[in-house]
Amino acid sequence: MEMAPLNAEGHYRLAEAYYRLKRYAEAKNEAEKTVELDPDHNQVYRLLRR
Repeated sequence: MEMAPLNAEGHYRLAEAYYRLKRYAEAKNEAEKTVELDPDHNQVYRLLRR
């Protein structure tokens, strides 16, 4: 999948998709990229706690 590498929301949505597919390692990786790009992205922390 191609997306803007600095798009925090895009990484978050990809993390959610991976999580729903039970691809947890990829979900965590994308969630961590979200935090790097936007430390104030509240929804990503809920995803990381799951």
